[in-house]
Amino acid sequence: MILQEATVMRIALLFDSALRPETTGVYCRRALGEIAEVEHYTVDELATIDPNRFDAYVHVDDGLRYTLPSHLRPSIWWAIDTHMDLDWAIQKARTFDFVFAAQKDGAESLRNAGVNDAEWLPLACAPPHSLCQQ
Repeated sequence: MILQEATVMRIALLFDSALRPETTGVYCRRALGEIAEVEHYTVDELATIDPNRFDAYVHVDDGLRYTLPSHLRPSIWWAIDTHMDLDWAIQKARTFDFVFAAQKDGAESLRNAGVNDAEWLPLACAPPHSLCQQ
């Protein structure tokens, strides 16, 4: 199932940028903000997320070990570094409704481990934005 732009209007976007301010989540926030209302949350704010306020709960891999609360649905995870700890990625992926992996072989590894809906969503950059030109 693919989420369509018209059906997702409010997105809770989860990622930590304290350790790495240039994390992929920053770019996702900017891009998603062009098509939907996006509110950013950190791991410390998980308990404050209203489960009735958003149309989707998106977690962009930030390298930290935590999971999204099970009552926040539909849940989406974009796994960035499956190659760094595939066992953890598999365990985490199984808790989400939709899973994307930044590497093609990462998506394949997740599917081979039983995460049947894992799809490849490669990293990209929007050249007009100054952060991409650094």
